[in-house]
Amino acid sequence: MSEINSLEQFIIVLTLSLGRITGVTLIAPFFSQQFFLGMARIVVSINLIVIVMPMVIYGYTPGELTYAQIGLLMVKEVILGVIMGFVVSLAFWAAEGAGNFLDTQRGASISQIFDPMVGGTTTPLGSLFNKFFIFLFFTLGGFVLFLTFFYKSFQVWPLFSFYPNISLAVATAFLNSMDYLMQTLVLIAAPIAIVLFLVEFGLGLMNRFAQQLNVFSLSMPIKSGIAAFLLILYLSFMAELFQIEIIKTHKIFEYFEKLIISTAA
Repeated sequence: MSEINSLEQFIIVLTLSLGRITGVTLIAPFFSQQFFLGMARIVVSINLIVIVMPMVIYGYTPGELTYAQIGLLMVKEVILGVIMGFVVSLAFWAAEGAGNFLDTQRGASISQIFDPMVGGTTTPLGSLFNKFFIFLFFTLGGFVLFLTFFYKSFQVWPLFSFYPNISLAVATAFLNSMDYLMQTLVLIAAPIAIVLFLVEFGLGLMNRFAQQLNVFSLSMPIKSGIAAFLLILYLSFMAELFQIEIIKTHKIFEYFEKLIISTAA
């Protein structure tokens, strides 16, 4: 009988723990289908969860909770995982948004492609910036920071703890995260976007004095060529900027961790 109870305890705790990492994988770009397909994603999720099993498994005694309560806990875990995925994805979305903005500036937003990493359509530069940030995220230790944030979340918000009292600070935090997203987007795209604006302004003046020129047809290749040249010069600076954003992401993790502690108290 004790073996059956132990098996029930293990299965319930593992299933609930998988709910949290599943919520993250639904949102986070580095868990996209291009990296992990089907069974591979399940295997990776289980391997990430097995590490915390010794810490959380003794928080549940077989028969302590009803199946309805376990179902509510599962919903809570998935929602919490989605929130964590949202937090960790902010910098990725900012990088992709900067690329989309630059493609709009150079008139190439019509060449949208389907990117499995983002689960939808994006522009060529948006896809490039997103992949570049994911590369730096893994090479500069961003994934280790994410794992630290993820594992500490089981201490901050235990597996078998229901919803805390949500205060106004939570809504303010999400609004601040949107501000961070837009500020980072503009910061990444601004240098090239300003040059493209000046080029477009110059073409507009040319069209005013030489109306026989088809500025609309000329502007796209000219701006695309200038953007490609500037992008080559800007990549090294962009790598440093992305490194700073990864460090900022760690600070965002700490901020949300303190926020959860304050609301759960």
